[in-house]
Formats: sequence, structure tokens, C-alpha cells
Amino acid sequence: MRPSMTARRPGTGLLYLITSGLLWGTGGLTGSLLSRVAGLSALSVAACRLTAGGVLIVIFLTVSGPRWPVGRAAWTRIAVIGALAALYQSCYFTAVALTSVALATLVTIGLINALVWYGRLHMRLLKPALGQEEISA
Repeated sequence: MRPSMTARRPGTGLLYLITSGLLWGTGGLTGSLLSRVAGLSALSVAACRLTAGGVLIVIFLTVSGPRWPVGRAAWTRIAVIGALAALYQSCYFTAVALTSVALATLVTIGLINALVWYGRLHMRLLKPALGQEEISA
């Protein structure tokens, strides 16, 4: 087992699950309120949310003490995930501004399954061309 798995106290997983559910569930409403009250655009709301999340992740990594990512591949993966998160947030808050929080969330929940299926399908098709080790890295 990894050292981080043995140091975990019972019940912390449930606490993390509840906290993440509350934060995810109130994200659209908070973004909508920020947009209306502060007059921020959808891109500004997405930037605020991503900045706050990034700062919290850096604080967590600094306090908890795990190793920071090492190597070009790890940082490239982090950059790609960050860019995709920025794209997602921008699209989501634009949809919230154009429609409603409820409709944007419903479409997001329904669409993510199709996107994951599409991505996995293409990853399977790319495996023979790229080789297994490049895809799983």
C-alpha cells in the first residue's frame, strides 16, 4: 500500500465526498450570482473559479506534504487538464448566462457521458498506432 493510504483516518473519505458534492452543487448558482451581482462575464466567473480551485490545490499539496509532480510528462498532463477545465468552465458559465443554471447543469450531466464514451472509443482506436505505453502514461 502507498503511505498516503495507510495514514488516512476513518471517515475522511465521507467528509471529502460531502464537501466536494456541496462545492460542485453550488458552483453554478455561485457563478450565476457573481455574474448578476458583480457584473462579471462568463469568462471572468470561470477564471475566478479556476483560480480559487488552483490556489486551494496548491495549499493542500503544500500542507499535506505529498511529492510535487516531476518531469515534463507530468507537467504536460497537468497543463492539458487545466486547459480542458478552463474550456469546460467557460462553456458552462456561458450556458448559465444564456439559459439557466438548471438547464446548463442538466445538459452538462447528460453530455459528459457521451463525451467520455467518445474519448474512450478514440483512445481504443489509437492504441495500436501509438502503443500501449504511450496511452497509459
